[in-house]
Amino acid sequence: AGDQFRSDSMILARIDPQSKQVTMVSLHRDTLIDMGTNGKQKLNAAHSIGGAAYTIEVVSKFAGVPISHYAEIDFDGFKEAVDALGGVEVDVPMEINDEDAGGHLDAGLQTLNGDQALILCRARHAYDQYGAGDYYRTANQRMVLGAILKKALSGNPFMLLATLNAASASVSTDITGIELMILGARFVGFDMSKNLYSGLEPTKSEYVGGTWYEK
Repeated sequence: AGDQFRSDSMILARIDPQSKQVTMVSLHRDTLIDMGTNGKQKLNAAHSIGGAAYTIEVVSKFAGVPISHYAEIDFDGFKEAVDALGGVEVDVPMEINDEDAGGHLDAGLQTLNGDQALILCRARHAYDQYGAGDYYRTANQRMVLGAILKKALSGNPFMLLATLNAASASVSTDITGIELMILGARFVGFDMSKNLYSGLEPTKSEYVGGTWYEK
């Protein structure tokens, strides 16, 4: 029963500890996918059909790459991880007023607490006049995740430990805590501005049968 929900945001990541590089590609949750016996569905339906295992299978086939590990995090765990770091510094691209996302944020470089970081990651309607809100929302999500990585991997082992402890109750993953610590140690000094590559799956919106899809 716990798997019966659609994933809100999906990011396919490649982590290269040799070169200390991270690549993150956001996947449109509305991407139209042929799921065989499960029919043609939006990508985010995979989780409601078969949980994390089926989502991994569908995304791996869609992207054409093997997926070694996964992690799911809920909103509470996200907020707690940011607060455990004492907030994260990001450059908010524009003033945000979006009650559906949780409220208001000023534009500009600033340190956000957990609640504020969540507003930035959820905001879509603040960008309505500029185009598809999901484009900006997913960019902000990758920016915040990069800021979390930068601070957690700053070289202070307590930062990484605090982040893992804060998020542990709200994260489901097949990676052990020891493995995460070892991986984190190899990424000490991670520079978000140089070692993070980020993008969004290229799609076109199409109205099919009374529903908007990305194709």
